[in-house]
Amino acid sequence: MRVVLDTNVLISATQWNTSVASRMVDALFRAGHVLCVSPAIIAEFADVLQREFERSKEEVRDTLRDVSPLLSPVTPHEVVSIVHADPSDDRIIEAAIAASADFIVTYDKHLLSLNTFRNIRIVTPEQILRHL
Repeated sequence: MRVVLDTNVLISATQWNTSVASRMVDALFRAGHVLCVSPAIIAEFADVLQREFERSKEEVRDTLRDVSPLLSPVTPHEVVSIVHADPSDDRIIEAAIAASADFIVTYDKHLLSLNTFRNIRIVTPEQILRHL
């Protein structure tokens, strides 16, 4: 199974060890599922860590180093305009298309309201854990 992780899931998984997102990432990785992210997702992740969590550049670098072995990078080639309420969410969909993903895992209400896009299911970490 191929899964694209939204930035908010990466934040939750890396900043709170006991979070559902952390348990989900661990379970998916251990089961051999592919956890996909794009350069845009990684850039937003690093930005949020610095801006909202006040992490230093060194702390962000260390977090990226720690999480990168779990992640499979994808490079989107298709541009979409689906999430009109928050166009930045389109980057997650573009990554999922590039990854040929089965799921997008997110806490974002705009993405979750889509339910599916091109047969890619959009779910929360809690929902995908129940799916396993």
